[in-house]
Amino acid sequence: MVFHEANQLNQAFLLAADMVTCYRAELGGMLRKLVEGYNSVILQQFESFYRAENELERNLVAKIGHHERAREELVSKRAEFELKLEQAKAIVSSKDALIESMQKNEELLEQEIVDLREQVLYFQEAAR
Repeated sequence: MVFHEANQLNQAFLLAADMVTCYRAELGGMLRKLVEGYNSVILQQFESFYRAENELERNLVAKIGHHERAREELVSKRAEFELKLEQAKAIVSSKDALIESMQKNEELLEQEIVDLREQVLYFQEAAR
């Protein structure tokens, strides 16, 4: 679009410069230099724009790379955390089983103490 409009402007100016050159060569030359000047300005603007765009793109690509690495690191840390969590759950589960076993053992020992006390009382009464 911009190139098409610039091309039309160039054609119109060069046509005018050709017509003026027939009457005044210096004025025609000045118009040609004017065309070259604004073409140069337009070219500099495009170059500046594309340099800025390329710089912006490089910065964005670098940021994307940084964020990807950070995301991968977070995913790795999450996996490590989940593994540790699973290990902790397994330890808690085994400790719960051990506590339950010890409670049953305690109940059995308490029952054995009661039975032994009854036997002691029985033998004490039998010895009298």
